[in-house]
Amino acid sequence: MRGRREDVDRLMRDGVSIARPGRDLIEVAQWLRTLGLIRFQVRKFVRCANPKDRDFPPYNRHCRGRVYVEATLDEPGHDYKCPDCERAVFPFRARKRRYRELQVSVLEAGVLSYIGSRLSGAEELAKGVFRVEHRDSYVDVCLIEACDDARFLSPYWDPGYPILYVAIHSGAAGQCLRQLRQNEVLRLADLVCGEATLQTAIESLLDGDDKAAATTADESSARTRRGASGPVFHAPRTIVFRGVEHDCPDLTAQQIAFLRIAMRNTETPAGDLMYQLPGEHWQQRYTGI
Repeated sequence: MRGRREDVDRLMRDGVSIARPGRDLIEVAQWLRTLGLIRFQVRKFVRCANPKDRDFPPYNRHCRGRVYVEATLDEPGHDYKCPDCERAVFPFRARKRRYRELQVSVLEAGVLSYIGSRLSGAEELAKGVFRVEHRDSYVDVCLIEACDDARFLSPYWDPGYPILYVAIHSGAAGQCLRQLRQNEVLRLADLVCGEATLQTAIESLLDGDDKAAATTADESSARTRRGASGPVFHAPRTIVFRGVEHDCPDLTAQQIAFLRIAMRNTETPAGDLMYQLPGEHWQQRYTGI
């Protein structure tokens, strides 16, 4: 479906709900379902307070609650209730105006299968991470939303091979902790719509890395001379702190986040490191050794 990239990208956000979907959008959703990438349903709903309805105004004339019409609900038995204000609603008796909503769930397993089938001879390093042979070496392909190995998303990870990041939805690129260049990210919508291939994306990644190699080396040397501002992670999970290497093979994403904050400063407010409920304040300070 060339030319439908934005519609595909819109539908590849897990949990998205789209009111009043057009026929064209539903056709795209049906196509993505045949590829095994999503499941969806079109549901009908009425609004609790709608100036165009016969039962307007209710006691809360500004309520925007949506009440979904279901065959299993009993209207005379007051099964239809607004989720926002809890008033009883009568979609049929009041002949309330109906609207449609498209609800989408992304099938992560289907996306992984789709990507894996397009990487010949790929090795799955972790969930959401594939390693493929290319140019007598290797390239890693990481699905941002599906990756469960935090090192591939950490700004401090020193990868052994170039990494191409695939964003199931375009918004995921901005959520990645690493600062990604344009040639490091491939939108799944571009791949699905035939606007790009994994092969061309990998070629673009490597060409960009070759052009930036000298600049990156100079910047790395400069950082070394100035001293690192935080922990630097090297395979296989080595933390270099104050010139000493520490092997930590089993760091979790939470532990990495802790280290990024705590090891950067001599003292850190405990509240920066600990989950806080509303109204809670941590007065203590964490002192690194």
